[in-house]
Amino acid sequence: MATLLRQDILSKAPIPQDESPLFTKLPGEVRDSIFSYVLTDHPDPTPTKKFRENTCYTRPSYLAAQSTDTRLLRTCRAIYRETWFKPFLLREHTEWATGEDRAPPPHKAPPPLGPMLAKISKSLGTDNVEIERLRVFAQMYRLEDNGLQDILRTPHLAPRTMTLTIRHTDWWYWEDDEPLHFEGNWIEGVCQVLTPSTTQFCIELESLERKKDQVDKIAKQMVDAWFFKRPDGVVLYADTSNANRKVSRWSG
Repeated sequence: MATLLRQDILSKAPIPQDESPLFTKLPGEVRDSIFSYVLTDHPDPTPTKKFRENTCYTRPSYLAAQSTDTRLLRTCRAIYRETWFKPFLLREHTEWATGEDRAPPPHKAPPPLGPMLAKISKSLGTDNVEIERLRVFAQMYRLEDNGLQDILRTPHLAPRTMTLTIRHTDWWYWEDDEPLHFEGNWIEGVCQVLTPSTTQFCIELESLERKKDQVDKIAKQMVDAWFFKRPDGVVLYADTSNANRKVSRWSG
């Protein structure tokens, strides 16, 4: 039903918005910035959408399923034609390459990427659909078993910024308080499926405060030795200026 409604709206010419300052006074680029701001996602305030506190996936900025206020899309056909795909493109899409108990249950998890990517690809007439941000939470065993590579193989998926987050409970043998280690044998497979759209590959490492030195040592090794070579030959190297290096702390 939603697909049929979208097709019906897009198939008809919009009524000229000659009296609207949005369309008569503002350049399209400014209007696009306004619409993008309004349609940026946020944690859903609905109580039933909140995550339980003591889970591996509850954390700052991930206290509930993400939501987008779509009332703007219902104002007129002209706005709908310019913005119907924006809620999908603008949100930080989140995937979990983990065991089932380390990710939100299906009724609180984001909708699958594949179906919407296929719709947008068909509507826009493009093979790849560029999204702003993709974040993947990955356990080590799934990362080393092509978990991230499989996600990036999703048809039409072309993230501009890819963020890989390793949480405290994602490290090998964290239950036994083993020393931290991070192998890079998964990188080659991931490089094979990167699209030209991906210009940033961010990695976040989390652990206990008392393991800070171990995290710092691994981070330095990554900066010194790791890089991501896309199939088109472009190589993404670490930013050695520390401009994009961030350190944060939280309790949970």
